[in-house]
Amino acid sequence: MARNSQGKVIRIKTLVMTCSKCLKDKDKLWWFNSDSTFWDNALYCKECYGTIFKQLPEEVKKTFAGYKGKD
Repeated sequence: MARNSQGKVIRIKTLVMTCSKCLKDKDKLWWFNSDSTFWDNALYCKECYGTIFKQLPEEVKKTFAGYKGKD
């Protein structure tokens, strides 16, 4: 048990960040929202986010900031 400077017990709470697809604990997660897939409105790791993004149609991909499209 941890205690503060006055001697009171401090409860340490841990935030678990789990990818919604692979269900692995990760340090960073990204919010995915395309309004066109089953995997919308959830947090994903970099690998799963990329996999889901690649499956989107080109017209939906163009709605994402920073995506330039195929040349």
